[in-house]
Amino acid sequence: MKKIAFFSCLVAAIVSFAGCEETGTDFEGTNYIYLSSKDGKTSMFETDEEPITVEVMLTKALEEDLVITFDLKGKTGVVELNGNPVTIPAGEKTGSFTVAALGVYTLEAAENYTIGVSSLLPEGVELKEQLQFVVNPVERADLTSEQ
Repeated sequence: MKKIAFFSCLVAAIVSFAGCEETGTDFEGTNYIYLSSKDGKTSMFETDEEPITVEVMLTKALEEDLVITFDLKGKTGVVELNGNPVTIPAGEKTGSFTVAALGVYTLEAAENYTIGVSSLLPEGVELKEQLQFVVNPVERADLTSEQ
């Protein structure tokens, strides 16, 4: 009797483990695009030489290349997007681009920027949330308020 109970438990355990196997191909929900800044950097100065690296990640890899064009909302002429549009190759889930300061002294106060998607996306793919960051002005000691 003990052997029957043991084998019954063994069979039940094998069946339950087999049912938990995940292949990753069964996902049928929205394939979200997530944006994040590498190392959590969400601010820069208008003259920074080191850009903000924006990492792009999909919930699920696609069977064909995905080209995403991003847009930048905020004061123009201060920062630019480099490596835009981003191509995520078929079978991959990640890509990246950078936000670089143009090295100009035009800001008088901190400026908020938002990165969103401007390209048409395939059905079932959408941006989860826009990415926001701040560009801070650099004080210029060589200029007076009269200039």
